[in-house]
Amino acid sequence: MKHAFFAFSIIALAACTQNRPCIVVENSTDRARNEVVAVPLADIQSSIDNGQNFVILDADGKEVKYQITNDEQVIFVADAKANSQTRYTITVGTPTPADTVAVGHHYPERVDDIAWENDRIAFRTYGPALQASGERAFGYDIWLKSVPEPVVDARYKKELCPKTLAIIDSLSTVDPDSAIALRKATSYHYDHGNGMDCYKVGPTLGGGTAAIMIGDSIVYPYCYKDFEILDNGPLRFTVRLTYNPTEINGWQVVETRIISIDALSQLNKTIVRYSGIEDTCNVAAGIVLHHADGGENAADSKLGYIAYADPSDNPDNNNGTIFVGAIVPQAIDAKVQMFSDEESRTLRGGANGHVLCIGKCAPGEDFVYYWGGAWNRYGFESFGDWKQYLETFVSNIKEPLKTSVMK
Repeated sequence: MKHAFFAFSIIALAACTQNRPCIVVENSTDRARNEVVAVPLADIQSSIDNGQNFVILDADGKEVKYQITNDEQVIFVADAKANSQTRYTITVGTPTPADTVAVGHHYPERVDDIAWENDRIAFRTYGPALQASGERAFGYDIWLKSVPEPVVDARYKKELCPKTLAIIDSLSTVDPDSAIALRKATSYHYDHGNGMDCYKVGPTLGGGTAAIMIGDSIVYPYCYKDFEILDNGPLRFTVRLTYNPTEINGWQVVETRIISIDALSQLNKTIVRYSGIEDTCNVAAGIVLHHADGGENAADSKLGYIAYADPSDNPDNNNGTIFVGAIVPQAIDAKVQMFSDEESRTLRGGANGHVLCIGKCAPGEDFVYYWGGAWNRYGFESFGDWKQYLETFVSNIKEPLKTSVMK
């Protein structure tokens, strides 16, 4: 079989060089990589007759599913061996639709939540209706998954079903135990076989939100004002969020975030721009701490990442451990910053502090970083596993897979 595979690879290589266009994915690292890569759509179209549909094939002749993104990139999952070049042939044809992996929605029925997911993990950010209610929630929420297929939309439908809520309401006075049981059976705060929401955000930076720092003080961003979903699967979800003007250091600042997540990844890539800042300022990505002593955390200034093993909102419910992390490639400092007892009690909903990864942002420049999470019941057994994932992710950022189109 090895000889047959080698012979087929020679044929595939020959086809790629005999006027059959192909995408070359170069992996210069000493580890195998399986991740989403991007190729400009224009490069592919110029290699065939412009405007024609195309199919991407791997070395075995199997179709590789792809997505064309809002910025006209063709993305697909590349399987790249260490220190090698992998070739994918481009042929004219109609592609088979890909299964949806990365997807998200706006939920006006749940105070303007925007929630999204991929095959590994899910997230939520809060909107103007929640801010109008007076609830103080500044950070990202992390939803746990234990299955690869999309689950978030079904969770919202079950949680917010008007008929179910009416039954719960009617039972609450005549049969409170049944009302509680029905709420537990339909709530996304309990694991019904595919994960749950058991992460506590509160008035903190939650699971990796970025914020301007003035000295040691965090300028907490509130909920988004406007949004636009730019990509909605099957392999990438992207949303642009715009925030209300905020006075910071005498400047009128408007924050814009572009958040995206790809298939297979535990982390979102986020591009933050602050219009209105007049000088370079510090920006921190932060993770809330729910241990009085800081718990199991890591703050690595050299590699530019932070990590934390969160005990979950209700650890007595046997929810497992939520691993949270953020990477700031241009980090200047990473540290733990605990709250005073008074701040914890009066302003931060009982949270104990943050672990912060701090970088700089200049006027007109973007602050680019990565943040996300994982569950110890879905691929990560220990905090050490999670730190290793983040460290490998840092290496992958520094040595990305390179793509090119050969005609």
